[in-house]
Amino acid sequence: MKKITANELRQLLPIINELESDLRHVYKNISGGFVITELYDWTDNCIDLMIRYGCQSDCDDSVIIEFHTINRKTMKLIEECTATSK
Repeated sequence: MKKITANELRQLLPIINELESDLRHVYKNISGGFVITELYDWTDNCIDLMIRYGCQSDCDDSVIIEFHTINRKTMKLIEECTATSK
């Protein structure tokens, strides 16, 4: 499995920003609101992203997790997101 290159990371930033942008508008004004994106897996062909967002505080613990897959050659989303609630 080849490592993710610095160039690929630069190309991922606008993709991540686009995926997070709508979520940030909603959760940035909520106390305990957050949006976190992680590269959780990759192969020679794909990069898998996990976006966790929601609200965590002493009275609320609502977290939604989305999974997205990006083609390493085209740097385009190749799979619709899968969301789970925690």
